[in-house]
Amino acid sequence: MFAAAFLFILFGCIYFRRITEGYESVSYLDYCMNMLHGFERIDDKDISKDFPVIYMCLGLIISFITGRTMFDDRGYSVLVHGKSRHAWIACKVLSVVVNTGILYILVIILSLCFGDKENTINAEICSRFFKTDRCALNCEDTALVIAVFLLIPLMSSLAVAQIQIVVSLCLGSMPGYIAAIIIYVLSVFEVNPVFIANGCMVQRSIYFMEGGIAPWSSVLAAATVIFGALILQIRLISVKDWI
Repeated sequence: MFAAAFLFILFGCIYFRRITEGYESVSYLDYCMNMLHGFERIDDKDISKDFPVIYMCLGLIISFITGRTMFDDRGYSVLVHGKSRHAWIACKVLSVVVNTGILYILVIILSLCFGDKENTINAEICSRFFKTDRCALNCEDTALVIAVFLLIPLMSSLAVAQIQIVVSLCLGSMPGYIAAIIIYVLSVFEVNPVFIANGCMVQRSIYFMEGGIAPWSSVLAAATVIFGALILQIRLISVKDWI
């Protein structure tokens, strides 16, 4: 799965290099933006815009990783030999966190390989290719850049994954996949931290969109969902009939 993810990100970087050949400087943050920008605001009355391919493909990859992690045999020995249901679900959740983190790190590593090593974002590229309303991110603030391009998308993806795990524990793997996909799709139509996958789209932040979402709102929403889902998972796993 990571091989497929690597090839997808690599293709995205190669394509972005080709369409930005005329620009003198394209930084690694521009490449990160290409992979993580998400989608511009969609009017419910006009849904004739292009399909958000990169955003949805990354969401599908994360959902597939989550599903495989939950229902393959990793953690089986913990449950059978360790006889601890809580340890079993902890192993599964930790695996999802690590695997999702690796995916986002791949995005950053490949972006660094293709882009200039400068903490800058090209406002013209953002406006032309990502249809952003603004480009107001202070790239000199390293902590802010890390939050916008890594922490918030990662936490939001993990929040969707935790919801997928809860649904999977209740209804099975396929309903879990469907729940995650529904969240990713619905989030395209509403700029609101309640639609948790908005945090996966950098373009939906206040730095790139008029009326966008503040970083603290995305972090708070994701943390709340993750915490609530973990409590539900512990309760579900405690009463689950394994026979």
